[in-house]
Amino acid sequence: MAADSIVFVWRGTDRNGCSSTGEVLASSAALARVQLRKQGILTKSVKKKPKPLITFGAKKIKPADIAIFTRQLATMMKAGVPLVQAFDIVAEGTDHEKCVS
Repeated sequence: MAADSIVFVWRGTDRNGCSSTGEVLASSAALARVQLRKQGILTKSVKKKPKPLITFGAKKIKPADIAIFTRQLATMMKAGVPLVQAFDIVAEGTDHEKCVS
């Protein structure tokens, strides 16, 4: 496996004409299509696999966390704190550091 390989998800049809989907490792979408063609798969779409938004092992964000965040943000906005600065202040006080980037 090359260091610059990317996971692509694909949709297509196999040699029998049956719809099929899967993942393939390649350095580009074009090379992914070539690999699949060699396997007898006619691709309809090949897209880079999206990265997950939530990482496993991170604490879950609960409705109570959202309520606290919203109240803190509203208080700062009423006090005239600029939005971006208010986000930074709230983020510094959170326990969910993996959720803040």
